[in-house]
Amino acid sequence: MRKTTLFIVIIALITNLFASVSAFAAPVVPESGGGNKSDLYGSGNELVISRENIYEMSVDFDDILTIRYFETEEAQFTTSIRIRNDADVYINGYRNYDASVKALIAATYGTIRFVLEDSSDDEVDYDKVFITTYKHMVVDSVNLATGRASAKEGNVSTIVFDENNPDFITTLFDREGNPLEWSSVKENDVIAVQQTIGDRIVSVCTLVNDVVTGKITEVRVDEGTPVNPATTIYTIGGKEYKVNPFYINSKIKLGAEGTFYLDIMGRIIYFDAPKVIPKYGYIIAACETGTLDKFTQVKMLTFNGEVKIFDTASIVYVSYTDGDTYREYESIISGDLLELGRGYSLLENATTTKKQLVVFGLNSSGKINNLVFPNTLETGKADSDYFAMYRTDTVATYDLDKKKFIINGTSVYFDDSTIIMQAPATYDEDDYRLIPISALVEDAVAWYNVSAYDVNADKIASLILVESVVDLTSGAAGIAMVISKSTVKNAEGDIVQKLTAIQNNMTVELLGDSNSTFNSINTGDIIVPYFNSRNEVRGFDVITAIESDWNGMVTGDIDLGPGFEDDVYIVGDNRYTFSKVTGKSGSRIELENGEDFIIRGDVSIYAYIESGVGATNKAVIPTLGYDVFDIDGDVYYNAYFDEINPVYALVREYDEDIKEVVFFLFNLR
Repeated sequence: MRKTTLFIVIIALITNLFASVSAFAAPVVPESGGGNKSDLYGSGNELVISRENIYEMSVDFDDILTIRYFETEEAQFTTSIRIRNDADVYINGYRNYDASVKALIAATYGTIRFVLEDSSDDEVDYDKVFITTYKHMVVDSVNLATGRASAKEGNVSTIVFDENNPDFITTLFDREGNPLEWSSVKENDVIAVQQTIGDRIVSVCTLVNDVVTGKITEVRVDEGTPVNPATTIYTIGGKEYKVNPFYINSKIKLGAEGTFYLDIMGRIIYFDAPKVIPKYGYIIAACETGTLDKFTQVKMLTFNGEVKIFDTASIVYVSYTDGDTYREYESIISGDLLELGRGYSLLENATTTKKQLVVFGLNSSGKINNLVFPNTLETGKADSDYFAMYRTDTVATYDLDKKKFIINGTSVYFDDSTIIMQAPATYDEDDYRLIPISALVEDAVAWYNVSAYDVNADKIASLILVESVVDLTSGAAGIAMVISKSTVKNAEGDIVQKLTAIQNNMTVELLGDSNSTFNSINTGDIIVPYFNSRNEVRGFDVITAIESDWNGMVTGDIDLGPGFEDDVYIVGDNRYTFSKVTGKSGSRIELENGEDFIIRGDVSIYAYIESGVGATNKAVIPTLGYDVFDIDGDVYYNAYFDEINPVYALVREYDEDIKEVVFFLFNLR
């Protein structure tokens, strides 16, 4: 016997001549939400029942329709009524001539009122039918200027309430029948619509505003009836709810938690789950441990940026792809997680861990009791109900202004809640870390082996996985001129090297990562540092280096880094020019290689000064700018009119604009 959530239906009297717009002054509104009350309102001359309480309908050879229905929620047997299948039917107040009573009732989502006016026909119980049927809109937005409401869910996409549009007559009421202004309607409001389409579209709208907040704790299937298909029933807060037939959302499932919006019949029409960041983890290593009781131990980079070792519980519930099926919450003994050839296996082979992304859960003892592996069957699908990869590619780029990655030709967006996880599958734990959004820079070089997971309907990724070591150095970032180097302890207490340098026209401290070595760098060297996700220097390119002899004394010569050809080095949008200065006139400098540059006010100027009054460091931002030296014929002078060796200059252009000029001033030799 079918069981269902039932509703009291109280219907206002509708007359036979219900054909004027004024008849829609107030909506016909059923009570909703279930309960122990009767589903029908009846008297000797009329009967009102909910469409979903009808069990069966059949038509005999005399075209008489027999309707069997349940009178109450507790009823175990049906009651029957008879009506001619060609009886008069009024839908939402208007006579319908297009279909039989059976067909019109079958298409109803709402309530049916049967009325007896002519008692002379003793073969039937009723001779007229008044149907109140509803469509629904879950509001996305309301535009008061154009007089339109747009939907995010439901089987009404647009409601036109513009009073100046002669094709539409639209009214809005609350549940008690009080008129409302459209300015009171907001996003996620549910509107039930009694609509009639003729010369004009007449819509009587009811603002429902019934919500249930909680968690689905039980799911069962109603086996259905001959005229009602089988329906899933969800228990929330101890009450049972069905889903509106026009709302198909796989996220309404056991354990789903959030706000459930109900339609006028008390069914779920929309579900809004709070955004929760899953507990992502990238498995770095897994092995069996323990002496008497064996269990699996897992080392992971977690969603909050920690590399931690976890024990697994004796039983772990796993969800994984098995061939063409995605299996959920399968219970696995801890040791079987290391079984080869399984979709949930943590091992690549007998000795190698399968480095992979998972979502994990912990029990009250802090042990892993749940592992969810990506659903590979959902690849390329946004707003998936499963933990799923959306896009992946060997090379990806990002646009910081638009906050999006381009992965395999597809735009995948990110926001402040998106996790960017660097997991390069190396053996060095320091390589596993989260990359903060604030660390992203413009014009970055391509990233390798990038995947996007859990992309929602707005194409925003919950997680971006980068299985390589990324470079967070902008191509537009300034060169660094080294002032000094030292040794310090970083935030983790590790001893690392530090450079003090001039970059972007200011003095900065460049902290090396645990693998960086600055031993070969000297004061005055020009480098381009590369940064990791912690803003540590993970490496550098040498552009120019101050040459010194075996005693460490400056020789007055400069070594060029690899890549220079005929005094020019081009990499990406950067162009470096190194040459002797042969002429200086105002802000213009002429170089021996035939090029000349005008040094404008926004150009950063640095200088290496081997000696001189006031030069506390050999590498400085000169207060005199380009007037730090002068030329008289073939003789070069510093700012104090001391004769010096010929001056050389390094000029960096980015995207054809001069960004920095470095002058090298050596003592006369």
